[in-house]
Amino acid sequence: AAHPKLGQRHFLLSFLRLAMGRMYGHGKGMSSSALPYRRKPPTWVKMKTEDVCDHICKLAKKGLAPSQIGVTLRDSFGIPQVRNVTGN
Repeated sequence: AAHPKLGQRHFLLSFLRLAMGRMYGHGKGMSSSALPYRRKPPTWVKMKTEDVCDHICKLAKKGLAPSQIGVTLRDSFGIPQVRNVTGN
């Protein structure tokens, strides 16, 4: 059921562009997330640098990927950015 004024191929291509997120990328949402400008850890983070490094080492020895370590620290300990706390 092609559009009467357009060719069938053009109609399908225009329909697919509307259905998919981006033409040359994989994403569908925001292009990138913005990090906060301040480089100091937030006030609610009470853990010391040594404690965070110890948790990172324990999780790495368990075989977790760096992204999974970051997710665990974020969800369990409320650390949004490890780099801001550790300075690395």
